[in-house]
Amino acid sequence: MNPKYEKLKALLKELFQLDQPDLDFGLYRILHARSAEINQFLDHDLLPQVRQAFEEYQPADKAELEKQLREKSAQYRADGLDPDSVPGVQKLRQQLNEA
Repeated sequence: MNPKYEKLKALLKELFQLDQPDLDFGLYRILHARSAEINQFLDHDLLPQVRQAFEEYQPADKAELEKQLREKSAQYRADGLDPDSVPGVQKLRQQLNEA
């Protein structure tokens, strides 16, 4: 899995302190009683929800990258350069392909 997602899961587990059995009062008692549900959520349900949330923003990012690529390509063509040979344009194309 994605290392950033694994880091998020580790931080959430640390935040909920499910590995601290000596914390048996108040909110921690409730968290420990529901630890199986929390672990189920973190291990199986969280990733699809995170992906769905980020999918909403992906088209806007892709459109912005396409706009930047068009502008830079036009700028380099106007300057008499081949846009395909410019590292900045190559990087934008790579980002666009990854998006």
